[in-house]
Amino acid sequence: MKKIILFILILLVCVMPVISCGSDDAGEDKAAEGGDNLQDNNLEDDEVQADILEFPDYLPDINFDWYEFRIINSRDGSIAWLWTQLTSEEETGEALNDAIFRRNRRMEDKFGFNLVQIDAADPGDVFNRARRSIQAGGDDFELAMTTPGNALTLAQGAMIASIDQIPHINLESPWWDQDMNRDFSIGSRLFFTSGDFSFNQYSSTITVLFNKQMHADLALEDPYQLVRDGNWTIDKFGEMGRTAQLDLNGDGIYDADDQWGYMAFSHVYTLAFMNGMGARYIEKDENNMPYLVTNTEDFINRFHGIFDILQEGWLFDGHRNGMDRPEPIFWEGRSLFWTELMNMANILRSMENDFGILPMPKFNAQQPYHIASTGLPHVMCVPVTTSDFERTGIILEAMNAESRISTLTVYYDTMLVTQVARDEESGEMLDIIFANKIYETGRMFWEANIAGPIAGAMANGSRDIASIIERNETRAARDIETAVEAFAE
Repeated sequence: MKKIILFILILLVCVMPVISCGSDDAGEDKAAEGGDNLQDNNLEDDEVQADILEFPDYLPDINFDWYEFRIINSRDGSIAWLWTQLTSEEETGEALNDAIFRRNRRMEDKFGFNLVQIDAADPGDVFNRARRSIQAGGDDFELAMTTPGNALTLAQGAMIASIDQIPHINLESPWWDQDMNRDFSIGSRLFFTSGDFSFNQYSSTITVLFNKQMHADLALEDPYQLVRDGNWTIDKFGEMGRTAQLDLNGDGIYDADDQWGYMAFSHVYTLAFMNGMGARYIEKDENNMPYLVTNTEDFINRFHGIFDILQEGWLFDGHRNGMDRPEPIFWEGRSLFWTELMNMANILRSMENDFGILPMPKFNAQQPYHIASTGLPHVMCVPVTTSDFERTGIILEAMNAESRISTLTVYYDTMLVTQVARDEESGEMLDIIFANKIYETGRMFWEANIAGPIAGAMANGSRDIASIIERNETRAARDIETAVEAFAE
């Protein structure tokens, strides 16, 4: 693992604000000026001071008499696009499973508790069961893992504790996701976040996969070198994508049986491209209060930039073409590019043709860094009905710290770099992808009136995004204000 240790550690002192979406004439200058607002979390020095990764000495030496620490979570393997595993009953010879098993046993022995997972069908099931339990005053579990939108609903209903107020949790420690802390906080409050006890925040990062055989057959530029040189941009992406489309059966109709330059779902690629080009849907003011920035010239210019390229006809949109699972098109070697969440690459581990992993393209070469957007991760929610917040804080801090120290390298090096990535260059790209990521609350919290209509416009070929944004603006602002008021209370 070349840099993963380093870039997460640096977040302790270096939280990454992304390129702002202020208004400008054409959007070009904003990308060039982004260096003032975006800090690169990549590091070249591979030396790490050993004491940075020591287990926290501020946790007390205590034994909980084998208390059952209960977690309600989507059962392992139930979500194709997300890695949800937190517990393991036994060692199986599979590297990550065994690392999780050993991590859990070490912490259980150290503090005298048992981790118990309560399986749920999916994050919606977690949310419903958590809400019923908390509203009934039940002390049925210490931790609920669900989506940020569900977590926001629980927070607005005063059903979960503010995680920044739980004793013994130090959210500035590198084992807590600093990008998530930044994006999910409102004012001075942070009700939910995630850390390295769970790897789901890495697995939900959005990336670009490319078919290496098709790329070679088309004699295209080396995309890895384009990334290194700072020239992997939306225009380069378009140049490559449009060369790949081919009517394989010669019937004059492009459908799921033909070859495409790019395939993806609109709710994934719209967000990923917009964020990747430095466009945020939601910004924060000087008091860390969120406000809507979609109705700006800069945001609309970026939407038009990617819209005009993707509407040329070489994109196979899964939604537009009525396919719930279009990935066989990439699997069978009939698409040059595919944008999806990192965990989806696991289904390609037995793919015959090699594929590579790339970051989302930049807006232009002047944009200083690549920015990775994310899908819907699971976040950690602590019920207000918890009987012992001090115990919960100790266990959560210990589990996240130990996982960061001993287990994350197995997830990264063994699962991603060795088992998923097919070449050394893709491992290099993972460092770049994870270095600067954002959790877009315009989708995570308020999709219905913000990200959803924008993705719908892209899928439906509607270039008049300004009117769509304006039509939803009042409802979107009301959604944001509701959250601000709830966090203030």
